[in-house]
Amino acid sequence: MKKALINQPAGLGDILLIQPMVDDLLNRGYEVFHPVADVYSYLHEYIQKDNYHLVKSDDERVPDDYNDHVMNPHTLSDGTEVYTLRFSDYIETPQGIQYFPEPVKAKYIRWGWNHEDIDYRDNLKIIRNEKRENDLKEHLEKNHDINFDKDYIVINRQYGTPPDSKKREMELFDLPPDVQCLEMEYIEGTRLFDWIDIIKNAKEFHTVNTAIVYIMESVGLEGVRKVQYGRRLLRDNPDHDWLLMSKSSDRDVWEYIN
Repeated sequence: MKKALINQPAGLGDILLIQPMVDDLLNRGYEVFHPVADVYSYLHEYIQKDNYHLVKSDDERVPDDYNDHVMNPHTLSDGTEVYTLRFSDYIETPQGIQYFPEPVKAKYIRWGWNHEDIDYRDNLKIIRNEKRENDLKEHLEKNHDINFDKDYIVINRQYGTPPDSKKREMELFDLPPDVQCLEMEYIEGTRLFDWIDIIKNAKEFHTVNTAIVYIMESVGLEGVRKVQYGRRLLRDNPDHDWLLMSKSSDRDVWEYIN
């Protein structure tokens, strides 16, 4: 079987959003290796596809020199084809550099696709771990002032790969009065996926744009008011749109606040 390696050096959100490319390689008969940061070494428990291997970068099946080349794609000495999907908001064309307000579009276009036709959720099926989700609920009930039997709102201000996550202290929009507010935070030993059940059963979900958006869009958020905030104010970076999603995301049901 032919081997392909995805060199994707960005974070969890990008790993989720490039699943259409993964399936394209699988459908072309490749065995696909996808090195990820150690903090995401558990991802194979949540995303499982035949001949698709989410592995640590030091996995013995990953060639040492996969990141030493400029050409994309390029072939290593052992025949492995390397596809580099870097995080950027432009592509080079014969007419010059073409910029995109949404970096994900550039990834899909580089792959030769019309980004308008891509819905990453068709290629992202998350296997939930209900025990871990319940364990997190029990931990929060014991250690935080939260009662999941009453209405509550979940708020996420963090984005980026831990332990280097960043935080936006945005002003929350139109919160209902007298409802419990639960702030998401990194808890040692937990995973972002552990929050799925808590968010699915919330009255509202307010979040900065980050990987949890794609996780929750994949599993569904019916009946939850969804409010999404930019990672930074547009006036701080007026030439760059904060939305990182493909057009396929549910823009008709998310409220977007800068």
